Amino acid sequence: MIKYNSFNFDKNTIQQIRASKMATHRPMVYIITGDKEAYVGETVNVVTRVHDHLANQERKKLKTINHYLHSSAVKI
Repeated sequence: MIKYNSFNFDKNTIQQIRASKMATHRPMVYIITGDKEAYVGETVNVVTRVHDHLANQERKKLKTINHYLHSSAVKI
């Protein structure tokens, strides 16, 4: 089963990801979307990657992040 979360892509995103229990060090796919573009990425450290993307002027204008993780990788 795939776990999925969607958040606004802003300064609160990292805190929301941590609270969702999906901030694992396991492979994860994420999609950051805007009005007319999207960025698709893969990472084993979503918190670090989101921090990097928020610091990037091109990515910073995107609005929503969706991330997907297989349920066997979620620590609950």
